[in-house]
Amino acid sequence: MGNSGGGAAKGPDRRGDGLQRQAPTHPEIPAEDPMTAKLWFAIGVVLLVPSSSVAQPGAAVVVAKVMTGAAPCGVVAGAGAIWVSNAGEQTVVRIDPASNEVTARIAVHNAPCGLAFADGSVWVQTAAGVADRIDAATNKVTASVPVGRDSYDVQVGHGSVWVTNHRDATVSRINPRTNRVRKTIHLPRGIQAAGLAITARHVWVGADVTSSIYRINPKTNRVRQVRTRHAGPGWFATEPGSLWVANTASDSISRLNTVTGATLATVAVGKLPVDLELAAGELWVPNNRGDTISRVDAKSRTLIETIPAGPQPIVIEAAFGDIWVTHLAGMAVWRIHP
Repeated sequence: MGNSGGGAAKGPDRRGDGLQRQAPTHPEIPAEDPMTAKLWFAIGVVLLVPSSSVAQPGAAVVVAKVMTGAAPCGVVAGAGAIWVSNAGEQTVVRIDPASNEVTARIAVHNAPCGLAFADGSVWVQTAAGVADRIDAATNKVTASVPVGRDSYDVQVGHGSVWVTNHRDATVSRINPRTNRVRKTIHLPRGIQAAGLAITARHVWVGADVTSSIYRINPKTNRVRQVRTRHAGPGWFATEPGSLWVANTASDSISRLNTVTGATLATVAVGKLPVDLELAAGELWVPNNRGDTISRVDAKSRTLIETIPAGPQPIVIEAAFGDIWVTHLAGMAVWRIHP
């Protein structure tokens, strides 16, 4: 995940206590009428039992704010831990989700942000023209792979590690067995490659200053442009059978066809949506200039709630039953319970 613009800090907690169900009141029941009393009792029981068909998710609650360092940017789960990159201090921290405490701090290259986890390794996108590889067993950097200029995101899939290079309009495809770039894939000149997504058949590349995304065939490394209906389709979220994109210049998110990339539906969210997450049928969208998180039901495409966040929320990860959100203009990753 790359750096993005931001707005003024708000930072309030949102603590939802939920609705307190109260017992219904009824007219006085004559003591001499036991059948009527039983009838009223049965009605009361029915009224008190919640119906699953109309159940709504409760308000999200901030349960922890873990201090990580300057400008926490990327966040990913792996090896029983949460990993957060600090773009302002060249470190990646490891957090124990059982205690919400930082258990390791690892030095990496300049301005780390995007993170991906696979096969016991944390891959770190940096602004130094390299991708760092951290061994989760030792908390040490085991490789630094040269990539392109101003790299922006990193993802793992189809047997490779993929890194977007914002200034070069390229994608670096890394072989994790050799820690070398096996192919540099060129996008159209002038494109600023942003976020990445991996689906069953393709690798998707966002471009946050155009109205197109780019589809890579991992078998051939060929690129195809896919035009969208909205400006700034920069960042993705996926689940099996689902692909969504955040339209950074349109303050919206769109569901895409996972094969063709065609836009299927669009939902308005907050100001400058960035690196969103899709989990358990819900989309969690950090609005970088609104200091909020939009929570959206993916099936009905309706807004569930808008959650006040810290300064410049930027990346969200769903893990260990909760939502983790970094704040580029802050010092902490927030843990939110849905």
